[in-house]
Amino acid sequence: MLLGLLICDHARLELNHPDGSYPEMFRRILPDFEIRDYYVCDGAFPASPDECDGWLISGSRNSVYEEVDWIIKLIEFTQLIKDSGRPCIGVCFGHQMIGEALGGKVMKAPGGWCTGVHPFDIQIPQPWMDPPQQKVNLLMSCQDQVLTLPPDTQVLATSLHIPNGMILVGRNMLGIQGHPEFSVDFEENLIRINAQYLAPGQMEEDIESLKRPVHSGVVGKWMGKFLKDR
Repeated sequence: MLLGLLICDHARLELNHPDGSYPEMFRRILPDFEIRDYYVCDGAFPASPDECDGWLISGSRNSVYEEVDWIIKLIEFTQLIKDSGRPCIGVCFGHQMIGEALGGKVMKAPGGWCTGVHPFDIQIPQPWMDPPQQKVNLLMSCQDQVLTLPPDTQVLATSLHIPNGMILVGRNMLGIQGHPEFSVDFEENLIRINAQYLAPGQMEEDIESLKRPVHSGVVGKWMGKFLKDR
């Protein structure tokens, strides 16, 4: 299966981390897929949703409501993917892109930045959630959230601070607010770099949360099954 990766950012050079680029991170959690990279943040877009069998929208430092040419074009392309029926997964910014492009509303989260490990309760189990879990812990790095849902949306997973943590729009558009592609070490570096934006004491608390088990591998398997089962 050919998966098109719509890359919405470049990994920050100051991280200088062995995890490498965002495409390399996604290849690690989706090893069974042939992945074609499209740096949409640099204006490199596919001609059509039919170029690939499925799609994946990455995270980004940008916000989906910014009036930037490539973001406006990505909103339009996300709508085309939805109409094509091809499966698509959005991660963090990509999750928010699905929400915004398909009729929802993304805004700054009332509680500010979410970083570290957050537990999500599965509300509506799906056949592709194999192995099954009632709860998953995911790494987070976001200040925006999908606060108003698009039409025809199911909320599959929630957490205390992220009520719309995993959403399914129609049958083919899956949004995941967490970062299953990140490693714990990468997340810690990111928290330290963003410490100036966090509430007092939050950096230490969120770094301490990294000692909890993380279910990135499980969610990576779910993503693969979702893409293949559509």
